Amino acid sequence: MDTQTLYDLLRSLSHAGREVAAQQQGLAGNGRISCDTLHAEDVHIIKCFAERPVAHTAVWQGMPQAGISLSDIARCLNDLMLHGTQQTATEAAVIFSYLIKTPSCPVLSFLDTVTASSLLKLVRTTVQAPLKGKKDDTRAEDMEVDDNAQSSGTVAKLTSLAQQECATVINNLADLFQQFGTRDQPDIARTTIDTLAQVTRLCTADSVIQACFKALMALLHIRHGSVRELSAVVLRQMTANILGLADSTGAAATKAVPTAVHPKHIAAVRLQALQFVQDVSRHSSENWEAVGALARHVVLKAPDKAEYRAVATEAAASLVVQLPAVNQHQFVLFAARLARTPKVCQRLLAVELAPVLLQTIQDPFSPSPAMGLATPASQQVSTQAARLF
Repeated sequence: MDTQTLYDLLRSLSHAGREVAAQQQGLAGNGRISCDTLHAEDVHIIKCFAERPVAHTAVWQGMPQAGISLSDIARCLNDLMLHGTQQTATEAAVIFSYLIKTPSCPVLSFLDTVTASSLLKLVRTTVQAPLKGKKDDTRAEDMEVDDNAQSSGTVAKLTSLAQQECATVINNLADLFQQFGTRDQPDIARTTIDTLAQVTRLCTADSVIQACFKALMALLHIRHGSVRELSAVVLRQMTANILGLADSTGAAATKAVPTAVHPKHIAAVRLQALQFVQDVSRHSSENWEAVGALARHVVLKAPDKAEYRAVATEAAASLVVQLPAVNQHQFVLFAARLARTPKVCQRLLAVELAPVLLQTIQDPFSPSPAMGLATPASQQVSTQAARLF
């Protein structure tokens, strides 16, 4: 890679960023900035810089002397992601994601809550746009509109180009999260979790979905904060994936999904989510509490219909079996208390859980330290699945 070529590109982005700043401060008119389009060649230059074995530290250190401001570059790319055409916005996102994952990158000069939100908003918009039946010709080039999805707004079919670009951005974020912590910027982690979890429910492209799960897994590390709390935030989002709901609050997605797509897509989303939770459980014992809380949350959030109860009981059993005996017995106690609640729907769930647990858990009634958790104050089942959730 030619360093001068890289500097020329970054200098133009930096200059455009200063123009954006002048417009925002009212020192210039709100016209077009000098660098309002990007090309595949620009992406290739940044990709080579990020991935090839070059003296990254020296290149970064030489930028100020070359008249390059990293904050101005970030401002320019943020503006393009928000206001550029679909192609330009996507290429700006790809360039931004490559820059922040480049070795020795001064990430704090690029990544803040504003730019992270713009990046994630673009990813979500790219996934959702085919569903809304947009007529914008600039976006139609990169997206394939599904006729059924226009009226439903749930399952996204992306062209191979949009799929590749989305997967690239999310994979680059995952690589960043494996090296750079967001403990001091918790809003970035929370926004990332919310957005990527939503994408796993909306998108049918395996490469995009797997990239989302890779990034979510990367966030479950002490560098981003309490693993116990982060795993609870991440796994709570999986409730909707497992039950086939529109979101983790319990809204049913049946009406939002095309009849022809619903069964197949929902089943695929469920399997992917359960596999992800299994990987999370194996990843660290710090995640076990959240996995147990998810099993309870799935049961309590299941709509009062036979098909949802069947899914909830099967999913809960598959989650609990991954946990140590003490956590399994905690769930048995939960099921026992569930059978004594005044709500008929919860008692039905307890009845359906019983045979599944008998078949799944070895010695479910054997003495366990978990039995010590049964105190008078805990005999009523809370509407909350767990303190974590």
